[in-house]
Amino acid sequence: MKTTNPLRQRLVNLLYLLLIAYVVLIMPVEFIETYTDLNRSLERANYRLDASNEKVLKAVQTISEYDSARFGPAFSQIVRTREITRGAIEYLDEIKVRLVEESGGYNRHGHLDSGLDPLLPTRMLYRSGKASEIKSTIEEAKSELMLILGDQQRRMLDTILVTTDTLRKSTGIVFEWEKYYFDNVPLAAVVTILSKFQHDLRIAESAVMSSLHDLSESYLEFPGVIVMDTVTEDPLIEDVFIDKGLPGDTYNLGEEGIALVRLPSVSKKELESDFEVIIYDEAGRVQRRVQFQDGVARIELDTDSPGEKVVRGLVQKMPSDTDFEEVTEDGDLTFDMRRTAERPFEIKYEVKEQKPVINQEKFNNLYIGVDNPINIVKPSREDREYNVEISNGELHKVGDQYYARVNRQGRVRISLTETRADGTKRTVAEQSFVARNLPKPVAQIHNRTSGEFAASLFKLQNGLSVKLEDLDIDPRYRIIDYEVVYINGEGLGIFRESVQGSYFSGKSRELIDLAQPGDIYVFDNIHIKGPDGTNEYISPLIINIQ
Repeated sequence: MKTTNPLRQRLVNLLYLLLIAYVVLIMPVEFIETYTDLNRSLERANYRLDASNEKVLKAVQTISEYDSARFGPAFSQIVRTREITRGAIEYLDEIKVRLVEESGGYNRHGHLDSGLDPLLPTRMLYRSGKASEIKSTIEEAKSELMLILGDQQRRMLDTILVTTDTLRKSTGIVFEWEKYYFDNVPLAAVVTILSKFQHDLRIAESAVMSSLHDLSESYLEFPGVIVMDTVTEDPLIEDVFIDKGLPGDTYNLGEEGIALVRLPSVSKKELESDFEVIIYDEAGRVQRRVQFQDGVARIELDTDSPGEKVVRGLVQKMPSDTDFEEVTEDGDLTFDMRRTAERPFEIKYEVKEQKPVINQEKFNNLYIGVDNPINIVKPSREDREYNVEISNGELHKVGDQYYARVNRQGRVRISLTETRADGTKRTVAEQSFVARNLPKPVAQIHNRTSGEFAASLFKLQNGLSVKLEDLDIDPRYRIIDYEVVYINGEGLGIFRESVQGSYFSGKSRELIDLAQPGDIYVFDNIHIKGPDGTNEYISPLIINIQ
């Protein structure tokens, strides 16, 4: 029964606070250290999972580039999987950062100053309804991932991402999900729980991506390979398959060409010493033998001259002691060799002489004061020396990528010249560009340049950033200072604070934390320094709180 006595209610609230304070006082300090260590272990595990999942993504991307019609859908689903989990993980990151900031951060020993405090997470997550948002975010991610998987695999996600409405504590008491994790739970434990949720999302991501990767790899073939009718019933030979190396079944003159012959499983890789690849010419003479290493035999393809090429060979199981039968004739000891198991194949590919090319990915615009990526392709000719020249500014190269930095507006000409063996020069490629000033940058907060913001999401933001819209290049702008104008939606006043740098701090942070539906925030007098060192003011950013 709900009491209507305000004095009684105050007394109840006071006793509740005293109980929490008592629990905090008797809780051992080692509690913080234990959860801090556990949280660090989870974050290290998260880093390793990210690296592992990235490898799977790139592996399937490579396969899809070989045959987009067959493997493109699998790659698209893996990219979608990454988008689903990354959105939820980043959302949880924002909450963790907000909790740590509100608590006063970490001390000089690397532990949370207020790690034992259960009031802050209770107020910020459980009572505010944020805990329900966390549960909904995980549930939505799980539902979207299930749409990618088959029926049998979907049940796996239920064991990874647990979002049941209720959970049972060790005492046997049943609590709703939100209360179980976030009501009256110390801050250090809550931060670790959020890291654990992020870990679960990465595990789910890994499970989905691995499933798609296995599916793609199991059907991988080399479209440039014709496998002849086999002359053996040896199941090991039947299972051997060939896939193409990089960059495919068409190569540029002088470019490295590799085809891979692979033994498909770990168990068969253990028997790789029993196998070899034999390459022979049109007359059937053996040209070379290639051994397997780690289950793979690498066949180098000839790209020294242009034209259509064919490599003929076979995968052979080399004879062993069991491949011979001992036969005695008239008292003499002889050996009768059994037929050697083999699988012939042909690799067809084409070598083309690459034409010189100078271009940019999208437009023929170069922007002043920044590094503009330029694609320059040189023919692979050992008897030529090539030089690249620019009429305005300078060029530099990082790896295989060229960058142009121009100094003034106007036409820019980039040319590729060759020096022949006799010392004469000629221009083999030339391209004109237009040098322009960078467009006006815009301020943004959480990737938005204006519009409506939920109060809860707005309070999680740390500061402003600057971007150029619709440009592939990423010039570096630095925010020098700006002004935050807070307009209270209930007419209680207008408040201003100056901010040095891009991040909210001090009084400006307090203004951000006041956000309620109906409030308006104006970020004005935004002073920035451009990539060329010049300072300028950009347009204000206006946010309506919903």
